[in-house]
Amino acid sequence: MGWIASINYTCITVAQSMPPPLTEGSSPMIHLVDIVLCTILLRVVFEALVAYRNILRFIIFALIVVGVAYGVDYLELPLGFWLVAGLLLPITLIMIVNIMPELRRLYQAASVGRIFKVQSVASDETVEEIATAVEEMARQRIGAIFVFARTDPVNEHIHGGETIICNINKWVLLSILNTKSPRHDGAVVVEDGMVRRIGAVLPLAAAEAGREGWGTRHLAALGLSERCDAHVIVVSEERGEVSLIQDKKVRLLKPLTTPAVEAAVEEALGLVGSHGRRRVNYLSYALWGLAFLSATIGSFGVDYIQTAYRAQPLVLRDVEGKASIANIPTGYFVDGLREKKCTIFVRVPPDTAQSDLKLELTIDLAKHPPGPVTINLTREMVKNLPKDWEVDRFDPPQWTFILAQSRQLRVAIEPVVSPLPPGLRLVSAVPAPDTLDVEARDDTWLPGAKLASTPIDTSSIRTPGVYTLKATVPVPATLSVPGVRTTGEKLTVSVKLTVVAADSITPPTPTFSAPSDTINPAPPQPAPPPPSGAGTPVPSLNTNPAHGAEGSSATAPSPTNPAPVPPPSPAPAPPMESLTPP
Repeated sequence: MGWIASINYTCITVAQSMPPPLTEGSSPMIHLVDIVLCTILLRVVFEALVAYRNILRFIIFALIVVGVAYGVDYLELPLGFWLVAGLLLPITLIMIVNIMPELRRLYQAASVGRIFKVQSVASDETVEEIATAVEEMARQRIGAIFVFARTDPVNEHIHGGETIICNINKWVLLSILNTKSPRHDGAVVVEDGMVRRIGAVLPLAAAEAGREGWGTRHLAALGLSERCDAHVIVVSEERGEVSLIQDKKVRLLKPLTTPAVEAAVEEALGLVGSHGRRRVNYLSYALWGLAFLSATIGSFGVDYIQTAYRAQPLVLRDVEGKASIANIPTGYFVDGLREKKCTIFVRVPPDTAQSDLKLELTIDLAKHPPGPVTINLTREMVKNLPKDWEVDRFDPPQWTFILAQSRQLRVAIEPVVSPLPPGLRLVSAVPAPDTLDVEARDDTWLPGAKLASTPIDTSSIRTPGVYTLKATVPVPATLSVPGVRTTGEKLTVSVKLTVVAADSITPPTPTFSAPSDTINPAPPQPAPPPPSGAGTPVPSLNTNPAHGAEGSSATAPSPTNPAPVPPPSPAPAPPMESLTPP
């Protein structure tokens, strides 16, 4: 379907580049002038195609190749696609090489005089004079070559001789080609019914192309017919035969009679008798009619296609464009650019929905050195711009910022814990690791900054103890953590939580750290016995930071050791790190 889309887009582009059609106010006189001019041009083209058949065959073959390629692409034939793709280039080269001689001949003949020249028609008297001279030479065994120029110029294929201009006469031809004349071995060039050159030397054809018994005259005539469309009549000096050579073909006139010679001369001059003249006129009239018909249909047809494909006038809309910066050098960041967006004024079709007015820009910093940078916003920076949209301007038209070097900082991780169930309180929350060495790509990050985690879910904690839970720390885009693997833009750390009863000043019962996928506290261990001679039992704490809270113990009440009576107004519990036994 790529061919169809390309053709459709080409039609739209060509139609939009054309002047307004008649329906928008053009005068019908424009069509008249267009038809007259195109009729003349098409008449010249058609005449060239008739005169140069290889060009016509080339055009037909090219249309066939394009049609086959289009059909293969439209039907999505897998093997046919690769065959056409592989053969397209060789076929194209062969066609170009084959058509080059024809194009050269057409270029040589494409002068104003030749295109619009009305060729003079030789009279019957001219035909009779040439035929009589040929018969006389054949009878006397006088060798001769007569070159009759047609559409192609012959002067560049021949050399030597002398240029003369004289009317054709039997005695003039016999005098020129008399064996005692200094120019009798050369060719006589006849053009437009007059002798234009005598004693001309023609290019020779290869000896393999000739027939047995041929002399230099026949090979020269055949060589000229290989290079242009001239007709050549040759009179053999040895056998007294007359031959007509045209288009690399040789025709021997047998029997050698006056009507046969006159017919050959008429054919060489471009005449085939009176009936032939009428047929040529019919062909000329047909070419003029075809040119006029083609020009008329083309003028109104192009007008219709132009109207059908012409898009409606574009309207100016403002669109908010979001920008992304690419290829920032390693170790640098963009500073001083607060908002990465701008207003883009674009011309869009009037039926464009408001939801479709979204554009993005990409700013490439690959070629900008560190330091102050000024970027002029251009159309090439807009990504995925529809083909029928036109960028008018940007607001602001340019951005100025600094490409600054990144800074190495150490930031602390601050765990955030969700509220505990009633009856419990949090003593401490220690993350591991508790600090990070980061690369700051923003001037807002200062030494001593902290990264807060997302709230840690504590809904599963029911009893006091020490718990190790996972916490997620969002890493802003302006920070980079070298050597630490992050999940997207988040970092996972472990947090050790110390939880005690809300009304207790004692540390929690010793627990084991739960695995990462569980948060159930470990069973408590029995407390050691109190030392001998001790008085009222007091809580015993071990808050070694390296191991966490090891546990808590108290002597159970008994008759010999009554339970202590708590003071009426207990002081508030100090932090865990400051508690010591009484």
